Amino acid sequence: MNFLEVSFPDNVSIGAIGGSNFSTTISTSSSKNELRSSNWMVARCSYKINCNILSDYHVSNIISLFNICRGKAVGFRYKDWSDYQALNVTIGTADGTTVAFQLKKLYIFGGYSYSRKIYKPIISSVKVYLNGVPTSTGFVIDSTTGLVTFNRPPATGILITADFMFEVPVRFNTDSIDICYQGKNKYSLQGLELIEINPFQ
Repeated sequence: MNFLEVSFPDNVSIGAIGGSNFSTTISTSSSKNELRSSNWMVARCSYKINCNILSDYHVSNIISLFNICRGKAVGFRYKDWSDYQALNVTIGTADGTTVAFQLKKLYIFGGYSYSRKIYKPIISSVKVYLNGVPTSTGFVIDSTTGLVTFNRPPATGILITADFMFEVPVRFNTDSIDICYQGKNKYSLQGLELIEINPFQ
């Protein structure tokens, strides 16, 4: 068991700090010219959970999840409140043969774009369109892989788009947890780190 299809508590994740990370090696010459080499073509997100006031209920949930995951050992789902929606995203153009299409999110700025595969959609939020027309039959969505699989291949040339919300596959980035008791039904949790993982390892 390397991954649990359960979500980190939303009420605890509010206020978290984090987002995308890349790895870049930079060599600088005496003339200030830089040679920049991107080590990762895909971002890896990380988050720090900071909560000053937690109830008995929330602390119990966090402790339970941490122990079940055995610290860093097992992954789970996490909602990034700054980036959890995708609208009108093209996930493929039908070729008359392909039946499975990966959900993804496209980031666009100034005519440039970056594509991110989405593996953990929230099924109830997914809407699929064929040439802009909504469809709700003839396909299944896998909430564990982000694949949209049609019963039969869509006709050649059909544009397949989708709207959806999603979560990030993560794990705890520590094997210890520090919770501060501040009085009855009042706890604090600072700097609990989460890091994005490949959920299929």
